[in-house]
Amino acid sequence: MKCKNCKKEQSQVFCSDESRFLYKTKENPQTPLVHNSHCLEWTGYLNNVGYGFFCDSTSSSRLAHRWSHSHFNGDIPVGMVVNHICHNRACVNHQHLETLTPQQNLADNRHNNRRMTYDTVIEIRDSDKTAKEISKEYDISLLSAQKLLRGDTYKAAMPQKH
Repeated sequence: MKCKNCKKEQSQVFCSDESRFLYKTKENPQTPLVHNSHCLEWTGYLNNVGYGFFCDSTSSSRLAHRWSHSHFNGDIPVGMVVNHICHNRACVNHQHLETLTPQQNLADNRHNNRRMTYDTVIEIRDSDKTAKEISKEYDISLLSAQKLLRGDTYKAAMPQKH
């Protein structure tokens, strides 16, 4: 039998976790270059906010970008998050991934205008959009969109009761 990815002769469908992982990716030449490479997008399962999942030979299911970082760049230090330099959640290109503290990650998100403004929240609440539509359009989780619509978050943007 030949490995589906590298085509080497061996006894299993894939010769390694890395080969199986890479089989579930595709380079997207339409994405901007980051560190001289395009995004390598996950073609396997994506969750509702756009992150991929990968199950390796240890039967451990992990976020695909975290598996990529650990495998190609080294272990992720405790308390650190893996940030997409390219801001593409489906990207698993290890050259596009870096470890940051949660505080650095939040600052990076704010710097790149990924945080909602007061006016945006009011506009969303005044629209007829569903939580699912808001989630996709504003790149937030479905749960975050539901909380926003219910008024559990961004309470300062709620209409005042007289």
